[in-house]
Amino acid sequence: MGLEEPKESSLFEARAHVFKVWTVGELLKADFPPPKWILPNVLPEGLTLLAGRPKIGKSFLAMKFAFEVAKKGGKVLYLALEDHPARLKERLEKLGAEELPNLFFVTSWRKLDAGGMEDLKGIVEKESIDFVITDPWVKLAPKRKGENLYEEDYKAFSLLHEFVKGRLGMLVVHHLRKGGGEDELEKVLGTTGVVGAVDTILILKRVRGEKLGTLNLISRDFPETEWALTFEEGCWKIEGKAEEVLLEEHQQKIVRALEALGGIATLKEISGYLGEDQRVVHKHLLKLVERGGVVRERRGVYSLPILKEEGEKGKREKKDFGDFGEKGEKGEKGEKGEKGEKRADGFHLFTFHGEKGRRNESVDTQGLEGNFTFSPISPISPPSCTFSPQKTPGPEGGGLTVEDVVRFFGGEVVEEKHLP
Repeated sequence: MGLEEPKESSLFEARAHVFKVWTVGELLKADFPPPKWILPNVLPEGLTLLAGRPKIGKSFLAMKFAFEVAKKGGKVLYLALEDHPARLKERLEKLGAEELPNLFFVTSWRKLDAGGMEDLKGIVEKESIDFVITDPWVKLAPKRKGENLYEEDYKAFSLLHEFVKGRLGMLVVHHLRKGGGEDELEKVLGTTGVVGAVDTILILKRVRGEKLGTLNLISRDFPETEWALTFEEGCWKIEGKAEEVLLEEHQQKIVRALEALGGIATLKEISGYLGEDQRVVHKHLLKLVERGGVVRERRGVYSLPILKEEGEKGKREKKDFGDFGEKGEKGEKGEKGEKGEKRADGFHLFTFHGEKGRRNESVDTQGLEGNFTFSPISPISPPSCTFSPQKTPGPEGGGLTVEDVVRFFGGEVVEEKHLP
């Protein structure tokens, strides 16, 4: 694109020597190399910030990255600025490190504004370093003047960004602020100039004392991804996507809570045992019910799907929540007493239902003074149903007989009261 004779833009004329101006067509036709991973799906090329709370394993993760890059043949310089050689040796032994001639450690370095930047450029060029780790950033960061903190943060990281661009990768270990906002990037210590100047932010989280943690990858060039990791004896291991692993982990906690509570418990009891909000626990319980990992006995009551054999299938060891049969048996029609057998003092009330498809069978029903046998008749449509004129309802007509009622209702329903 020629800028020799700019006619409309003094900006082009004044600064054409320091930047290139692209047209839309040039950008669309240009062939740019795709962004690359230093370590697949975890560590992209360029300038990366690894941030986390103190003492949760950031340095161990950074050292893990250093090992993996070195094993792939890259030359790695690790600025371990909070450690001494004895501690480094202990960590290396914990991780079962092998001798790697292309992995170098340094325990002291000048700040960037005190000669540290020149030192870094010199050793990278001399040793052909591919990957640099500085741990932590505060030991390398230039001294703040306090005039414009955002500008100072951005300028410091921009120097590193310009240094690594297109030729090596760099990982800067940093801290998260106390509290922080809802957005993950707001939790990084410092101004937004810190996160604004880097290519990728890795946010490491783990509750101290627990094995499971998460690593959130936020990158300019790759989709945001959150990984679940386990931390044991100084070694980090990726278990999979955080959403899937954490869901499984939470559900396992609920199952363990049910086991501790005797195999069956209410939502309130499970939430109380776990010390978690009932809404959160209820959400995971529904997922477990869908998967068959938990049985919903009734509203608010859940149990494990492990049956205890007690002579017959379906006996479940329970707490005092009442009797529960096998799922699907509770409330089945006919189990609570057959219709037609209900009695009350002074009269007997019975009801007859003709079974679908078996209306020509006779049915024995207990009647007024003994056993009566009714033969179901063909249904009569309601418009043609009439009472016998000889038996008019009321005292003079003598009332209706049982047979009249049966005939009127087409064998479907018969109700008769017998007074002593």
